[in-house]
Amino acid sequence: MPVERAIRFARRNRARLHLLDSGHTRNDRLPALELELELELELELEHVIVDLLRRAREIPHTTGH
Repeated sequence: MPVERAIRFARRNRARLHLLDSGHTRNDRLPALELELELELELELEHVIVDLLRRAREIPHTTGH
């Protein structure tokens, strides 16, 4: 995919874009890609946990009687 097209797509969709200087297979960039994916997953997990905690506080608690 031409880089200009990827940049336009990311801008139009307000998406984060990571550009890698690599060959066609990107095998030489696997360690960096692995780290980036791990960081993205950790960030998403943090967002899910915060959202669940916020929702849990909104649920009325009963004493069980």
